[in-house]
Amino acid sequence: MRSTLGSSVPCILLFIVFGCGPKPAETTTITGKVTLPDGSPLPGGRIDFHFGGPNPSMSSGIIKSDGTYEALNAPEGQAKVSVTNAQFKGITAPPGGLAPMPGSEGKYVPINASNTNHETSGFTTTVQGKRHTYDLKLK
Repeated sequence: MRSTLGSSVPCILLFIVFGCGPKPAETTTITGKVTLPDGSPLPGGRIDFHFGGPNPSMSSGIIKSDGTYEALNAPEGQAKVSVTNAQFKGITAPPGGLAPMPGSEGKYVPINASNTNHETSGFTTTVQGKRHTYDLKLK
């Protein structure tokens, strides 16, 4: 009778050396502040980081009423950036002391349409490391 342990050892060693598959890509958290041309904060919206290359992807962050944001799980590399706040157009304060719906704390402020498309905004950043800071002044 032949031992199965002897034939299992090479498989076990290969698993230990190479693991179960490709190593997951490292990701970055991008933080910063979005301001209007006059320097005041953009009081709500969304910032998008568009990554090209062989595996295009996007990472987004919600812009808070003070202009700050956090975008999670961004890959490293060159990103084109866009900002939008159209979701606030037409939102009014809730009646009679009711709390606003989550995510609707911002208010609509018109921004230049070129800022809303990553191909026309002209905003870029090179994302590196575990944490990356990118402050953006809109046009």
